Amino acid sequence: PEFMKAELEQMQKDNDAILLSGKPARAIIKKMIPLGLQVNGNNPYVQLDLEVLPDHSPAFSGTAKAVIAENSIHKYQAGSTVFVKYDLYDNSKVVVDHS
Repeated sequence: PEFMKAELEQMQKDNDAILLSGKPARAIIKKMIPLGLQVNGNNPYVQLDLEVLPDHSPAFSGTAKAVIAENSIHKYQAGSTVFVKYDLYDNSKVVVDHS
């Protein structure tokens, strides 16, 4: 659907900005929620509820939306650790750092 394409494009723009200037951290996945959309085949668009663990700051809860490669879904289960970047000025903005 067209509105999902627009949402995905906006998410990508927002994510790219945070990946450039955001602060890196580890995060523990509390929950993965499929958003009912597959991208470029069977790669699910998901929301990740995260516990973000910055090195020199208190942990905080965050949410990231991401498209996950079908063969990597097992890496994004509850309890798994991922690397993220977050906006220093608005830590509700969290992005999974796939690099």
